[in-house]
Amino acid sequence: METQEKEKYIAAIDIGTTKVVAVCGKVHRQPKTDKVEKIEIVSYGISKARGMKRGMIHDLRQVIDSIKEAAEKAKFYDDLNIKNVYVGISGYTIRSFPMQHHRLIPNGKIEQRDVDILTQEVYKTAVKENEEVLHVIPYNFVIDDIYEHSNPVGLEGKRLDGTFYLIVSDLKFIKGIRTAVKQAGFVTKKVVFEPLASAEAVLKDEEKEGGVALIDIGGGTTDLVVYHNNYLIYSKVIPFGGNSITLDIKNAFEILHSQAEEVKVKYGSAIATKKMEHKTIEIPGIAGRPPRRLTQYTLSVIIQARATEIIDTIFEHIKHFKDNKQLAAGITITGGGALLKDLPLLIRYRTGLEVRLAAPTIADVEDLNKPQFATTLGLLIKGDEYEKQLNETDEQDQEMDEKQTEQKQKKNFFGKLGDLLNKLVSEPDD
Repeated sequence: METQEKEKYIAAIDIGTTKVVAVCGKVHRQPKTDKVEKIEIVSYGISKARGMKRGMIHDLRQVIDSIKEAAEKAKFYDDLNIKNVYVGISGYTIRSFPMQHHRLIPNGKIEQRDVDILTQEVYKTAVKENEEVLHVIPYNFVIDDIYEHSNPVGLEGKRLDGTFYLIVSDLKFIKGIRTAVKQAGFVTKKVVFEPLASAEAVLKDEEKEGGVALIDIGGGTTDLVVYHNNYLIYSKVIPFGGNSITLDIKNAFEILHSQAEEVKVKYGSAIATKKMEHKTIEIPGIAGRPPRRLTQYTLSVIIQARATEIIDTIFEHIKHFKDNKQLAAGITITGGGALLKDLPLLIRYRTGLEVRLAAPTIADVEDLNKPQFATTLGLLIKGDEYEKQLNETDEQDQEMDEKQTEQKQKKNFFGKLGDLLNKLVSEPDD
């Protein structure tokens, strides 16, 4: 759309297990530091996610309909006429690992173009045939097998080695997501691993530096990323989240899923205490049947059991970093599932780490400054970063083309001049 191009608006679709959010906005950054100052929200729409199970596509048609509904509410089709979107996803097929790659430097001085080419070569490096690389994140560089640098641009060297952190996903899953987005009427500009987006929206610089485990608790999955010394050093998708707790409540008390979710949010706690035994909860019966009655204590015992399982599973993945003193900032939790009452206390008790419940504070629409929209706002930030990278790449390519054209023109000029001199020298005198 003309307005979107003119104002540099970013459009994103956050596809979760419980909800789909379509959002359009503009990221405002501080001129000197380039840090995000605020996000101007143009529009947003939310729909109930249908056809997704634990972050994976279960029914493609329902996923398409959910995307369309959210996009219609966000006025993507008519008023904004949006075509290209950044898409956030998570799923248990996503995996991550470190990788090293090198490049020889032709002119002996490392330019940004060399780093970009090295990174792109890693993208093309063979992974499993059924996988696609989502992200290649630079971790460290070494020049001539000796000098270690976080940013080697401008330094001299003949060989550049890079260590990168790769995030890859099952190819069929990614194709399914792109198909759903396409059939909803949009083009996927880039697929973004959701916890990376959430990190941009809620983590503080000092947390990334000191070391932090970000736990993003969604409906179908719990996403984990670990940062230390400002680098991403680990990520993992746990294939259960808040919906697992809701399902336990539903089965235990033989009630509807919607009723189980309501009592979880309204009365549930991650820690069951004896004083809860005196609080009775009445749930309306189904189709005129007698109501169900339970105590808040019984409800919270069920919640605590599943929450403990989720926490202990996550801790198995991060205790190595705790033992190595890489989690000075402890744990930060976000996502809709993080709103469960007393969950920070339970996490602190099970892990021995300090815990912070984090929500975004950067949107100019307060309804979006909540833990459940951390990924949504983070997608706009990541989209803005990628747009900037694309612009810089275009400028570099244009500059390179201009240099090549100039060199070619000089070569042609001196070539013609040489031909003329040779002609003059070789012609006999009259």
